[in-house]
Amino acid sequence: SSTTLIRRFDLSPHLITIQSKGHESALCATCRQPAPDLRGFTPPPTVLNGQGEITHYVAVKQDITERKANEAKVQRISNIYAALSQCNEAIVRCTNEEQLFQQICRIAVQFGSVKMAWLGLVDEASKRVKPIASYGDGKEYLDGIQISTDANDPSAQGPTGIAIRENRPFWCQDFLHDPVTAMWHERAMLFGWGASASLPLLRNGVVIGVFTLYASEINAFDEAAQKLLIEMSTNINFALVNFDLEAKRKQAEEQIKHYVTQLEISFMQAVEVATTLSEMRDPYTAGHERRVADIAAAIGAELGFDTRQQEGLRVAGQLHDVGKIAIPTEILAKPGKLSSIEFMMIKGHPEAGYDILKNVKFPWPVAEIALQHHERMDGSGYPRGLKGDEILLEARIMAVADVVEAMSSHRPYRPGLGVEAALAEITRARGTHYDEQAVDACLRLFRERGYVLPG
Repeated sequence: SSTTLIRRFDLSPHLITIQSKGHESALCATCRQPAPDLRGFTPPPTVLNGQGEITHYVAVKQDITERKANEAKVQRISNIYAALSQCNEAIVRCTNEEQLFQQICRIAVQFGSVKMAWLGLVDEASKRVKPIASYGDGKEYLDGIQISTDANDPSAQGPTGIAIRENRPFWCQDFLHDPVTAMWHERAMLFGWGASASLPLLRNGVVIGVFTLYASEINAFDEAAQKLLIEMSTNINFALVNFDLEAKRKQAEEQIKHYVTQLEISFMQAVEVATTLSEMRDPYTAGHERRVADIAAAIGAELGFDTRQQEGLRVAGQLHDVGKIAIPTEILAKPGKLSSIEFMMIKGHPEAGYDILKNVKFPWPVAEIALQHHERMDGSGYPRGLKGDEILLEARIMAVADVVEAMSSHRPYRPGLGVEAALAEITRARGTHYDEQAVDACLRLFRERGYVLPG
């Protein structure tokens, strides 16, 4: 700092001058505010003559250019730190690349104190960089811009092309005078670019695009700013890897779902084959298993079973009588009354069905349902005389569906009795033979929901 004497101009009582090393600068005598080139002056004390008149001012001049530059640098670094923090938050929140890229550009401008930011991806077919996200003043700069990744193309010799081709950040500290950006000087003058930064973006170690930022000041990207921007681009690269892994995971899930669907289709086709074989031995009850399956699934839905559980009831319904394949056709199709021996053979079909199904790894207790579907709540059923909760709920549902379908349909030894007779029977034996919840659900289906027996 230096001390100078200041005298008042005779021509203007409102201005004073500061004399320093042969130079004079104007200062307002009334408000004592310095001219633009003298900011930093402290209000000057006065020097009086014998009559008490002001003859001089004393001013202390201090050069604060470096301090202001340091303050600007600190603010710039602080802004980039804020942008880095916001970038990391965006990486956590965003669920796809498109959303993240737009957020990154916005954050760079709003928090990083740059004028404009954009992100482009490499189109391998055309060897061009296609902008896919941008934010800030001067986005029009990108309209129709041509940037190649082909080393033989002049448009690949700029900051963006070099960053992609050489897989390294490129810092252009004086955009309008750097020979590297000569091809874009005229376009950039319209938007006032002072400096630019181009950082390659990688996925699994392969350059896929570039993140480019423009500042209005030259030399805007000093060493500290460069380190923070490199850290930001590294975090973006990490997010790209995670997005790629997530996309592959979802693709694998879709493939698994497809395979599961195909297996389920094949499985149900196998169930259909087994049902058809059973019906071929007992043509008079053809369709019985399928109709029981539909009724059982509907009762399950009424009781709140989820889709998967309903599917289990449907499969079990189609296979509940598969044990009849072990019974001679003459007995199954006999139009008259069965002898006690023949009836004993008929009563053996639940265990025969269980033996057929027990080694099949169903996701539902299909074999147990086939074994228990003739058990009764009071223990009067067969083959094991199980009671109440000893019987699987699915088997109790199957018992209701089985009797409703059987009584409603024709049999070799009698005509069909009709739905109302079947509903009357399960109502009569509610709680003794048949599960109360299953009976009530079945009655609601027919009397309140308008359910009709499948054809």
